[in-house]
Amino acid sequence: MRISKNEIKAIKESVNSLDKGAEIYLFGSRKVDVAKGGDIDLLIISEKLSYDDTIKIRKNLYEKLEEQKIHIIIAHDISDPFVKNCIQRRGVIVKDIILDLLSKELKLLDDSASILKYSYEKCKKIGIQEDYVIEDMDQFEAFTSRFARLSDMLIQKVFRLIDKIELDDEGTIRDRINRAEKKGLIESADIFIQIRIVRNDIAHEYHIETLKDIYKKVLELTPYLLDCTEKIRAYCEKRYYS
Repeated sequence: MRISKNEIKAIKESVNSLDKGAEIYLFGSRKVDVAKGGDIDLLIISEKLSYDDTIKIRKNLYEKLEEQKIHIIIAHDISDPFVKNCIQRRGVIVKDIILDLLSKELKLLDDSASILKYSYEKCKKIGIQEDYVIEDMDQFEAFTSRFARLSDMLIQKVFRLIDKIELDDEGTIRDRINRAEKKGLIESADIFIQIRIVRNDIAHEYHIETLKDIYKKVLELTPYLLDCTEKIRAYCEKRYYS
């Protein structure tokens, strides 16, 4: 188990300050001595704690452990099969819990992809223009927002969960994208770096002329995002759920 006494103490103090009766389990790659890196993944059994409390716990741990990356699952129902599995195995790699999270994220991913595809078809018909009427601008604003949301779900959630299941080091966003390419989840790492850059531009750009360039680029890149969601679904069904 790759966790120090200082980390254990900090975790216990942070959780027990909010619920002394809470049970704490470590799972994920930190349970594997031969693995490297990895976030601190915690399952906390508590009837009292809420999502707001997880924020307080993480804030406390960030202050005590500095830049450690910490993920917390709060479980209220100990009859849940995934929770029972963790309790019975005393926190050894609870792969099933991560698989359950991945299954939920895949459903959200499918929903987001369907909405993005709807916006994509609408905006493709509008096309790139010199001047947009307000209704067309609204359509493109919704389109780019959905593009950014789906790219975040893929890179920040789904790729990361797959890495956890396969015990890959966390690394940088570029590392995550490179691994996705090697696994066949995406067609090209370079294209996904472009997607990430455009996603950041969407969040911070307000100049109308630059927005027109962004609209054009999002129309160009959206098929790669949609293709990626199909590849991920096929990969996960074959590898984890067959």
